[in-house]
Amino acid sequence: MSDFPLGTFVASPTDATVARLRTQRIGLMSFELEAPVTSGRLDVSATRSELMLTLNIAEVRVGNPLMQAAARALVGSGENSTLTFDAYGADDDVMRFVGTARAGDVEVPMEVTTAVDEQGGAVTITLAGWARFTDVKIPLPGMSRVNTIEVDVSATIPFTRN
Repeated sequence: MSDFPLGTFVASPTDATVARLRTQRIGLMSFELEAPVTSGRLDVSATRSELMLTLNIAEVRVGNPLMQAAARALVGSGENSTLTFDAYGADDDVMRFVGTARAGDVEVPMEVTTAVDEQGGAVTITLAGWARFTDVKIPLPGMSRVNTIEVDVSATIPFTRN
């Protein structure tokens, strides 16, 4: 972790800052979703790091509009319109974060690895990781409930020093 700048960084997302989620096949199809990143915080010390990200799942976008309800069911439930990922941990060159993603009554383990590009006081973090959803109700005829869905997660997020 010695190559990473120490301190606190706050996400400075633009309208184009999205997290992408891609499922494995569920029945005959797979889902590709995009959700805007609305906020984030990265704290890095010499011995510990912490990452928090918030996605606006009310604005989840799917390539097929007919799949919109199913996509929202996958990443959230109830009235909650955000998904929050809180995680800790680090490795030497590439930082690895393990934590929990929460949205409404959905709570899943999630792990992401980050690559960092620092320029001045700005830091761009590229995330690559996974999440595993279990016992998901999908509002599509013939699907109703799926035991396990594995999702690949990726995003490139600009941060600035706080």
